[in-house]
Amino acid sequence: MTYHIEPARADSDFASIRKVYYETWLSAYRDLIPEAVLKQLTPAIWRPERHWRDMLLAVTAAGEIIGVCTYGPAGICRVGRAVFVIRTPSVSA
Repeated sequence: MTYHIEPARADSDFASIRKVYYETWLSAYRDLIPEAVLKQLTPAIWRPERHWRDMLLAVTAAGEIIGVCTYGPAGICRVGRAVFVIRTPSVSA
């Protein structure tokens, strides 16, 4: 798969970005977080439009957003500076 990295914009496809976060969480945390908690998640809980100025996107040649990187100062734990998320090919919810 060929993709390129580009900065997010105020008019980026935030619905697709939410989907990347949602699908990645379901895949990455399925053995770490109780299933009942994961079932409560929906793409709507993520608000990437709040952080578009600090975001990079992995985009295919066809324009599909397949990854997201939000960067900046770490939150309360004060470690790390970025998280890069690449969507898995398929996730069963």
